Amino acid sequence: MNETKSKDVPRKRRIRRLLFAAVFLSLFFVLLPGAIKWTVNRAVLPRRFAAPDCPVKSGRLDELRYTGLVVSNLLADAGSGRTVRVSRVEAAYNLWTLMHGRIPLVRGKIISGPDVVFEADITARDIDFSGGGVKADVLAQCSRVTSGDFSAGPFCATARMAGSEGAMTTEIPLQDGLLRASVDAQVAGLPTNPVWTCAVRVPLAAADGSPVQLGGLVSGVDSLLVSGLVQADISGGKSGTEAVLSLAVGSLDFPAHSLSLSNLNAACTMRFPGELRSQPGQGLTADSLSVGKLRLDQIRMHYQLEPDSTVFLEDLEFNWCGGRVSLYSARFGPDSTNVSVRLFCDRLSLEQVLAACGLTGFSAGGELNGRLPVQWTKNGLSIDRGFLFTTPGKGGTFSLGGTKAAAGLLPPGSLEEGQIGLVTAALASFNYDWITMTLNSEGENLRIEIEASGQPVNVLPYEYDSRSGTYVKIDLRPGRGIRQPMSFKLNLTVPLNQLLCYASGINKQWNLFKGQP
Repeated sequence: MNETKSKDVPRKRRIRRLLFAAVFLSLFFVLLPGAIKWTVNRAVLPRRFAAPDCPVKSGRLDELRYTGLVVSNLLADAGSGRTVRVSRVEAAYNLWTLMHGRIPLVRGKIISGPDVVFEADITARDIDFSGGGVKADVLAQCSRVTSGDFSAGPFCATARMAGSEGAMTTEIPLQDGLLRASVDAQVAGLPTNPVWTCAVRVPLAAADGSPVQLGGLVSGVDSLLVSGLVQADISGGKSGTEAVLSLAVGSLDFPAHSLSLSNLNAACTMRFPGELRSQPGQGLTADSLSVGKLRLDQIRMHYQLEPDSTVFLEDLEFNWCGGRVSLYSARFGPDSTNVSVRLFCDRLSLEQVLAACGLTGFSAGGELNGRLPVQWTKNGLSIDRGFLFTTPGKGGTFSLGGTKAAAGLLPPGSLEEGQIGLVTAALASFNYDWITMTLNSEGENLRIEIEASGQPVNVLPYEYDSRSGTYVKIDLRPGRGIRQPMSFKLNLTVPLNQLLCYASGINKQWNLFKGQP
């Protein structure tokens, strides 16, 4: 019956249907593509097609076909005044894949500059946006990335988009392979509420695991050898970003600056948007630090990074000369030319402090406490009215081996020969009740005034001669000699900067921090 009806269709009606189909196909496959090509090809973007909040600032739509499109010279806003240029984007598809929410292939070339210069060829395959999210496999081939003296790459990164989630992994060579950075990034909540994390690890080691020489990474530190790990954990979303930077250094040796360091661990947390400032109370620890002849152990510090490369030192503690030294609230920066801090000393070894002052002939038991106001300028270190004292109620023994060394400590001509001999004999072995040290800088020298009160351990072979008004030496026998309480004062002058090697050690580090040779 159906065959009968189709045969009953008038011939003219069948011809009209065929003509209508031919016209429709001509319009859809010939005239419409031509009109589209005439309308949009070479069209300037985003003037015609971009939304108001589109990051694309300029570009050109070269081709728009049923099987693909080509866009060139896209200029996109990357935020913070930076731009990214995409020289060419090609997309391959057909009507069937578009109707089902899929694009088989997208290729693009990204060029960035001028501060950070790199080129990247990006290929995305099997893009599926039919389920409310985007699924795709992305491969990025990035050329050498340069920023000033720093360079990275070339490297390859792979990413996987799966609906509202995505992941990327890559390994990036730094400074022509001197170091390698591994990157692992994750994102979720796309596209409305993205939350992302990124972990970056940079082992500070050569290919064979030995300490790496960082002269090729940082200018001015050619002889610096270091081993350890740098790590950054970054997370964020629409509300902002948090970066946790950590540094673990097993060993650091810098012979050119008389510097060595062991087992340093530091962490720093920053939040953005906002100025470049870390959170307060950031921690740093180290087992030991040596600068010239100065050695510090068990270092503990809390700090905050501030804008303009300034460090606010909240508190710092370290072991020195067998005791503990602390300082609080100090600010350092590359432009700082005059820094004053007050060191608080707790139970320093008296003998080690005297040895640090160059008095190697002394041996003493006991501990010193007090303060050392230190000023740091371009000319070196200076101490202003430093005061140290032995622990109240705890005496000890103070000895100086060698009368020649003791006589040399006293100002020439300040005492007559008998008095010098008496003091020398007393210093050979002296039980003190208390000792104080006053320290003041005089030019490049450090003037140390030592006062002690007590009595000699042994009877001294001296007696007072009333006729000459001085002490004379005698042959010691029972009932003769002197052993009585006495006080004395020693005035010493030592070259501070040369003594502690600050001129070749700490000052070099300060100049390096300020970017000076």
